[in-house]
Amino acid sequence: MVQPVTYNLTMYPGADYSNTIYTGIVDGNSNPINFSGYTINARFTEDFQSNTVYAWVASGTSNSGIILTMNAASTANVPATNQGSRYFYDVFGYDPIANATSKILEGILTVYPSVVP
Repeated sequence: MVQPVTYNLTMYPGADYSNTIYTGIVDGNSNPINFSGYTINARFTEDFQSNTVYAWVASGTSNSGIILTMNAASTANVPATNQGSRYFYDVFGYDPIANATSKILEGILTVYPSVVP
């Protein structure tokens, strides 16, 4: 069982988004977990009870990293207030060898407004 890492993020509507997060998660031998073979599911929402959920395109790296991306057209659809809108996000990974899903990352995503999307 992987203990999720908390990491806060920032995004701007109308701009391409790409972020590689090195989780530092290791296996029982202290080696970085190879997430490249995992199926990664990454989503965020303003409220845990909201029906509006946004998704990143996500993948894993061989050195315990997670890559999150979203193109400008998609980020433009994420609402932001003048003070910045706060969203909750989770990243889950499915390990096909262990046939298990684990929560890898969690945190707050702050989306700041842009003058020109």
